[in-house]
Amino acid sequence: MSCLNRFMLWMTAVAMPLPGAVSFRAQLGEVIDFLACVYDDVGYPLQNQPVYWIVSAAAFSGFHSHNQPIRSPGFLSPASGSITGADGCARGTYFATDVAGVHWIEAWAYTAVGFVYDYMEVQVRVFPDLLELPNYYPYQKVGVQPEHPLSHYGTFGALFTLQRICEEFFQRTGMIAGINDMSLPWGGRFDLGPRYGGQWWSAPHSSHMYGRNADIPYRFLGPYRDLFEQIAIKHRAALYFESDHFHLTLPD
Repeated sequence: MSCLNRFMLWMTAVAMPLPGAVSFRAQLGEVIDFLACVYDDVGYPLQNQPVYWIVSAAAFSGFHSHNQPIRSPGFLSPASGSITGADGCARGTYFATDVAGVHWIEAWAYTAVGFVYDYMEVQVRVFPDLLELPNYYPYQKVGVQPEHPLSHYGTFGALFTLQRICEEFFQRTGMIAGINDMSLPWGGRFDLGPRYGGQWWSAPHSSHMYGRNADIPYRFLGPYRDLFEQIAIKHRAALYFESDHFHLTLPD
């Protein structure tokens, strides 16, 4: 009986296998080479065997509580499959998307002795893992939306700096700053949708992907907007002035 023997044999050291050896992590936009290998029932490779494959994305994965329109899962090259070589392996490349989530690369072949199939799960996400901003007295988390109920994640360094900025602002003014959108738990594209003047799976929020950004609404700063700016710069944050908020890029 022919089989796709452990279909995915990754040829990159960057992709990190997760427990169970059938799931891998890939960074946003990463390019990963893979093998889809077909052997006969005694382990000999099947040469010149057509192998077909597709890639798809799991609905609502990557901490997106919406799924319309259907997201792009990235793409494969060759697009629909390839032919096995002398080693019984067909070679392909996966080009990951910048939208975090669970993706499946499936492969199958129609051999002389039957149909064979296997798949590999790829988690497209930021790693090292992002951390949730903890509750703390000098700030409040605001702006949570049903499409992204978990939206206050960042790197350890970014969270530490943001807390120091808000601590100093509170100590000098007694005001509790509001912290709006940061990053999603797996990072990646933080889409806002038509309700906020954007489109699903795209801008605005072309940043906010790697856990180093935070939006600070002006309405929580009172008459001390300039002071907040000074404090943020003192802590090596870069500020961009939006219509109703500061957009911070924080040191990692």
